[in-house]
Amino acid sequence: MSRWSDENGGLDYGLLVLRLMLAVAMGAHGLMQVFGLFGGPGMARFGTLLQGYGFSRNIEFLTWLTGITEVAGAVLLVLGLFTPLAAAGLLGVGISAVRAKWTGGFTQGEGFELELTLTVIAFALLLTGPGWYALDRHTGLAAQAPGLRDRRHHRGRGWGQWRSVRSSDAGSGQNGTHG
Repeated sequence: MSRWSDENGGLDYGLLVLRLMLAVAMGAHGLMQVFGLFGGPGMARFGTLLQGYGFSRNIEFLTWLTGITEVAGAVLLVLGLFTPLAAAGLLGVGISAVRAKWTGGFTQGEGFELELTLTVIAFALLLTGPGWYALDRHTGLAAQAPGLRDRRHHRGRGWGQWRSVRSSDAGSGQNGTHG
């Protein structure tokens, strides 16, 4: 049976597209910050930019941490390896970026609409896991809610999928509450 026609109805393809899109956007941004590629600021100018957004302590550490998190997170997302860790790191960077641009408004001037979109994608991947097309699926490292390993089918699913398993169990008597 093809992956498209199974019970997921394209969910795994959708997760792959989200992973790759987030990886391209955040990875390119990280390369701009760390190495100055694609006309980016490089480390020194990025540190100055962070100071302009109100960050005042440990600027050099923060610039390195942000850039490396973006680049490493992007590589891990492309591979679908350690996806929960990659998504959490990119979520943290995204939250900081939204916070830094918050006062500029949603779309006015240096709006935060793009940063918010990327942050929500990272959060969605943290909840869903990497999907079928990921190395996590083959290593058993997929995102899982604590204590729910026995309910999982080792399909690379995250916390959101568990709710649907619990919902389907409610009518089948498998959760001990029916018959």
